[in-house]
Amino acid sequence: MLGLTQLLLIRTKPEEAAYRSLKSIERESLKIRDIVANLLRFSQEQAGAGGAHIEANQVLDDALTMVQNQLMSQNIEIVRQYGTELPKIVGDSSALQQAVLHIISNAKNAMPKGGKLTLATDTFEDKVVNMRIGDTGRGIAKENLERIFEPFFTTKDEWSGKGLGLSVAFRIVSEAKGKISVVSEVGKGSTFTITLPAVARGTQLV
Repeated sequence: MLGLTQLLLIRTKPEEAAYRSLKSIERESLKIRDIVANLLRFSQEQAGAGGAHIEANQVLDDALTMVQNQLMSQNIEIVRQYGTELPKIVGDSSALQQAVLHIISNAKNAMPKGGKLTLATDTFEDKVVNMRIGDTGRGIAKENLERIFEPFFTTKDEWSGKGLGLSVAFRIVSEAKGKISVVSEVGKGSTFTITLPAVARGTQLV
């Protein structure tokens, strides 16, 4: 579909009525291609044994690909602040993407009228790699911060992280010998930080 569309674009002048529709088909086809590639990568990694050396920036990008259209349709601005030349981490890429997706979903629910989602990465002395997911949503009440990773914890507010989502994220990160934390202020938003050992020195968090 993508190939045929691009062939038609070559034969169509930008001023023709069909050109805009063809460009739209091309754009959406490229998104579908990326999603299929991610799903194939998931299945290949799950079929393998043990953890692989993976890049934190790629984990965030692959997770974002799955929900980018939903975020944009909700008027959520996406900002990437990725570190460069980060050490790799060891883990199951598909599982870590699932953890990130749960956090992004929580952020999306916290911004029903739009806002800003910031994805950032950095490293501390090449010993650990941090992945941060921040939002400008409603925030989490101080009395709930210590409980949000508990299974089935919820509050009366519909936007809050219900059910197992954040609990699953906590378990996935823990199994990767990492840590997950959150800072939040009501009315200003929340930032979740996933900290994982870097490959370079085989550091494990204690």
